[in-house]
Amino acid sequence: MAIKALLLLVTLAPSLAVDWNFSLDLFSGETGYFKVEGYEGVQPTLTLQLGTDYWLHQTHASNWMHPIGLAYQPNGAHDVLYPGSEGEGAPEVADGSGTTGYEYVYYIKYPGETDFTAVTLDDYEPLFFYPINEWAKHSFKIHLRVTEPTFAKSIVYFCHIHNMMSGLISIEGGSGSEVSNLDAPAQADAFDVGCGTWGASSFRDQCPGHQFLCGEGLETPFAQCMNAIDCKMYVEMQTLFVEPDYVTTFMHQMIPHHLNAVNMARILLKKSKNYGDDSVGVDITESEPGAHDGFEDMLLDMVSGQNYQISEMRKWLLEQGKNESSSCRRLESEAGVGLPLGLQSLPSSFSGSRRMAARPSARHSAAPRSLQDATWDFSVDLFTGETGYFRVAGYEGVQPALTLELNKTYAISQANVTNWMHPIGLAFQPDGAHDVLYPGSAGEGAPEVADGNGTAGYEYVYYVKYPGEAEFRAVTLDDYEPLFFYPLSEWVKYSFKIHLRVTDPNFAQSILYFCHIHNKMSGKITIQGGTGENVVQDLYAPTTPAAFDQQCGTTSTAPYAAGMDSFCPSRTFLCGAEASVFVDCMNAID
Repeated sequence: MAIKALLLLVTLAPSLAVDWNFSLDLFSGETGYFKVEGYEGVQPTLTLQLGTDYWLHQTHASNWMHPIGLAYQPNGAHDVLYPGSEGEGAPEVADGSGTTGYEYVYYIKYPGETDFTAVTLDDYEPLFFYPINEWAKHSFKIHLRVTEPTFAKSIVYFCHIHNMMSGLISIEGGSGSEVSNLDAPAQADAFDVGCGTWGASSFRDQCPGHQFLCGEGLETPFAQCMNAIDCKMYVEMQTLFVEPDYVTTFMHQMIPHHLNAVNMARILLKKSKNYGDDSVGVDITESEPGAHDGFEDMLLDMVSGQNYQISEMRKWLLEQGKNESSSCRRLESEAGVGLPLGLQSLPSSFSGSRRMAARPSARHSAAPRSLQDATWDFSVDLFTGETGYFRVAGYEGVQPALTLELNKTYAISQANVTNWMHPIGLAFQPDGAHDVLYPGSAGEGAPEVADGNGTAGYEYVYYVKYPGEAEFRAVTLDDYEPLFFYPLSEWVKYSFKIHLRVTDPNFAQSILYFCHIHNKMSGKITIQGGTGENVVQDLYAPTTPAAFDQQCGTTSTAPYAAGMDSFCPSRTFLCGAEASVFVDCMNAID
């Protein structure tokens, strides 16, 4: 007995901590697969020893939008068909304090802090939806230690946002539950491996008579890859019209559209500096280390963001008992045919993916005095122009001209949900920072009105009410604008407004409001009694959509509706559909 006890103590004795450094292979599978430093291949099997501390690090930039979770069976919460779970997924390993036989804790190092803070998954996961430049300001790791053999024989690590990314963790000496039905990583053929794509190979010769890239160099690998993915989208967007289910029809067309965007981004990432062979020919990396502001990062956003949206659309279709797709070339006669494993159908009680609460943001300066002589309530008309136009409550039309009185305080409110991704700025000439051709600005754009403290002749201050706080806090544009890139579910937890007051007539005769993210959304503000030199010039009028686009809610599709016979002869993108406004609109944009 003494010898057995001694052996058990030796087995459970703590050893040196083990670091598992995770990254993502963006070019494997449909959504990418995890890699672990020091292990071969993707989704590698990891071995865990009892009593040893393991740290799962998610430092590498490719981990963005891929928070790791642990579960007893493949896919965790994604496995909505797990028996008896009523759509809640396979049982996950509970994190946080109070666990028995194991330790499983998430850690975050927040911006400006020197130490990691122990948190829960509910704190950890939402940060992975933040824009990559904000996400990268944090550091992420997970602590795992198993002390009780009966905890499990094996568990899985998986991605909490993207499905079908489970890998095995085998527990040496474990005697509890065991993982079953773990899918091996899907393998691409040589063509897709060369392109960095998924599912494009079989479409290389499926579009005779169609060339999606014209000009020279069409035999190059790049051109062949692009033509294959474009053919794939072209074929798969010719879908069956599901009358009168507009949402299903939309998703049947949007999923292949998104898949094409993902594949297209992967083709270019395959040639990028940080993720490929650095043969792209131009610098698309970040402006400085850690900025994550380059086109390379936009491509990463396209891959991870649109793959997540594809997953959410597939879940919705399954929840409603719909087919995942309905391509006219391969119509499916029964629900579930062709779906990824684990995604055949959903119980009617399934309510979609979880939404997490974010950690309160850092504090800013003290709350302002209340001065609201007038309020301009802004919203965005999503169906005008190419990007939408601003509306102001009480004013006619879009991008309305506003009039400002000297010494009167104006609160520019951005409370309406349509303001998301549309932070307002003020400038002396149209489009502000977007006007990169403004004379003498060296690409910095037209001069903007400076916000914050220390201004002369006017007051222009941004205010944010942070989650859990009762008062607005004065901030700068550098604090205000980044929040508009946050996921909508996080953005709505804040309140936003801008304080504007002009006291000196010499400030300007007129200025502009504009959107700091989207271009061509400038509107005029006339200053009554203003005598300054600045007068707005060359302000364009909002574009007016044709009648066809107005009824569709689209922009610039009317010529294609009128010219289907010349632009797309003998082609309908919705098969089995009788003529209707919806069908006409979809065919025109396709």
